[in-house]
Amino acid sequence: MGNLVSVCSCLILAFSGWCCSPSTDGEIAASGVRVGYTDSLGYTLYRNGEAFRIRGVSGHQRMELLRAYGGNTVRVYDPDSLGAVLDRAHQLGIAVVADLPIPAYRKADELATQQIHRVTPELLSVVERHHDHPALLYWILGNEVFNRGYSEEYVTAYNELVTAIQQRDSLHPISSTFNVYQLGYQKIRWAQPDIDFVSFNLFGNLPDLSSDLLLMLPLWRGPFVLTEWAYNGPWEATETSWSAPIESPNATKARQLRARYTEWVSPLYDNERMMGDMAFYWGHKTEATPTWYSYFTPEGEISEMAFTLGQVWKGTDASFPGPSVEYLLLNGRGQDVDHILTAGTEATVEVRFLQPPDAVDTVVWEIRKEDWQELGNAPALPAGSGQPFHRQRVDGAVFRVPNTEGPYRVYYQIRTSEGYFSASNLPFYVLSMEDAK
Repeated sequence: MGNLVSVCSCLILAFSGWCCSPSTDGEIAASGVRVGYTDSLGYTLYRNGEAFRIRGVSGHQRMELLRAYGGNTVRVYDPDSLGAVLDRAHQLGIAVVADLPIPAYRKADELATQQIHRVTPELLSVVERHHDHPALLYWILGNEVFNRGYSEEYVTAYNELVTAIQQRDSLHPISSTFNVYQLGYQKIRWAQPDIDFVSFNLFGNLPDLSSDLLLMLPLWRGPFVLTEWAYNGPWEATETSWSAPIESPNATKARQLRARYTEWVSPLYDNERMMGDMAFYWGHKTEATPTWYSYFTPEGEISEMAFTLGQVWKGTDASFPGPSVEYLLLNGRGQDVDHILTAGTEATVEVRFLQPPDAVDTVVWEIRKEDWQELGNAPALPAGSGQPFHRQRVDGAVFRVPNTEGPYRVYYQIRTSEGYFSASNLPFYVLSMEDAK
């Protein structure tokens, strides 16, 4: 019986951390970045000997605004842009988390293992070029690459790459992103990436993290960073009957962002293992739509989400300086119904404002086909003779329904000369005149 207790105790100790032992009081290096542990702070990132808590974003547009809002860290997904971002971040006093993309594992697919070997020289070249940059904080090797499983061969190839990176850069930690249950599965099977700490990307499941961490305590009690968090994504949204996700207006997303920080992110700092958080997405990107996670327009206008994040960091609650769209109505109905329209007919869109515009620089109305493959290349229907809108106002528009059957969205965006914007859209489905009868 005593032997069994000893074995169990050893197993718990083996599972309780990650792979690397953190520095403790008096052992924090004066240069580089290390994970340290003190009784007063718990787990902490130490940057050049000073405690550093990440208050940041994933994405790197408008870094000067991030700094003005109180943020201190950006995450760069694309290694091709890393050099320029590092230089600009250093000028602004901002730290950079750098992704090193590798193929994710797919069940029973060993091609990913071969692809890790294929991309290794290119990734090591990135490390060699940037490892001594003063703005670099740490590396993320692979984004959610273990979420659909793994094999021993895949983890072996992963760890070989980790070792190669550490040989070239001993001054910056390496992390990777997980979901909580996949992390637990890896712990139980002893197939573990040799990384310094764990990163989590959480959206609709963010409220579950605190309870999940408690469940994981017998297996893992190491440090972590929340590297992506926000309001719900397209994969979590309510859908139309033709499976188009329904996007909330920017104003609603901003309210959800504040609520999630207050209710779920901020309390995580009571846990001595949390070393920082990064909101998603500080830039412009397509995720089901061009606006779902875009905190900025391509030209840099500021959304309610970006502004609200700054207010959260400052502990203030100022009103958004630009107009704010509450919702759209299509033929008098909102997003709680399926909008089925007949080809060639007229449809009316109305805008309801939480905060109406005082002065308007630009109003943009667009009809776009649904971007099923999320390639970001579903263009607005053409201008000229094919222009669908024949009446456009700040608070509404009338358009001719496209003649081609299929799924579409009507997009509305209002921008001000002061550099702010608000946006909303509604999905609709076009039936031919014959099918509509």
